[in-house]
Amino acid sequence: MDDGYSTIIDAIMFLAMVSACAIILSPAIAGGESRRAVADSSLRALASSCLASVETGRVDYFEYRILGDRVDAVAESCGIDPGAWLYRDVTKAVLGRGNRHKSAMEMAAEAAACQFTVRMGGDTLTLNPLTAEYRSGVERAVDGQARERLDGRYAYNFTLRWVPFAGVPFEGSVECGKPVPVGAASASTLVTMPYQAGVTGSRIEEAISPELSGIENATREYRAGGRDDVYREQLSAYLSSSLKKSSSLMVEEVLGNTLYRVVPASDVGNPLAMLASFSDNDTVSAGPVLLNASDDLEDVLCDMIVQYSSEPLDGLADKIIEGVDDGSIEPGDERDIIVNWLCTRYNPSAARATLSVWVTADA
Repeated sequence: MDDGYSTIIDAIMFLAMVSACAIILSPAIAGGESRRAVADSSLRALASSCLASVETGRVDYFEYRILGDRVDAVAESCGIDPGAWLYRDVTKAVLGRGNRHKSAMEMAAEAAACQFTVRMGGDTLTLNPLTAEYRSGVERAVDGQARERLDGRYAYNFTLRWVPFAGVPFEGSVECGKPVPVGAASASTLVTMPYQAGVTGSRIEEAISPELSGIENATREYRAGGRDDVYREQLSAYLSSSLKKSSSLMVEEVLGNTLYRVVPASDVGNPLAMLASFSDNDTVSAGPVLLNASDDLEDVLCDMIVQYSSEPLDGLADKIIEGVDDGSIEPGDERDIIVNWLCTRYNPSAARATLSVWVTADA
């Protein structure tokens, strides 16, 4: 009996000691959590301030040469010293361009609009008509704006990514800084791309008008007692045709605004001015794509949009059939549903810029 009593007393004493430790240590624990919260909040504020600086700060001037790195490589293979002053002056006079009084974010958006990457399977195709010089100039501009807010204790990463077609591995991007570690604080913003978009819901509706009429007729027949499998087959065929037609409009606009855009020669500060003539593919070829043949590239992109939209398109068909069956979709409603869905597959106007900040290990 005494042993049992002693065991109970020991247990009570142990719990009392644990409680006392908790009381003693709780201010330190709470203080540590509070300091971490303040530090995290400060880093987030710093990341937000730094991103705002990139977005609003003006870069007075930087020079680059269109295809200058390619010309240097050719000159060197012919025995010409690319560092010779005469060679540099001549190539600068012929190939030189400049950017004046633009924000670093604006230049990053322009660079993203002409540094396309297409991923197909395990292969990567880079559509890069400009030079490493221009990319380096943009990176220096971004770095200069970021470093106005950050001292040597901090490292950062800036990424601007533009994906005009939903779910399709076709993007324009600019990145500078170091790889982002776990625990870094980040701030993001949407950046308007440097052109106007003209593919609206009304344009899509006009382009797919025959398909929409066919779907409305098929729905009427189904409501009148038509077979489920026949309706589903007709609906899928019309939806697939609608996606192909709208994709063609989307691709034509994106390429027309970027790779195939013709800008007046006097607009020397705009990198898009030289995009119609040059292409540069240093990565693995992704199939028989001819970069200077617009029809081939447009067909490839349209096929990619259809391929990567197949599951969402099946989901749209299911949604329409279910709505017709339960009465939640009234006659004519499917037209608006389809046009609105096609509009969600295209977002050409906005890119996402993210800036991450963290304290370096040796700070």
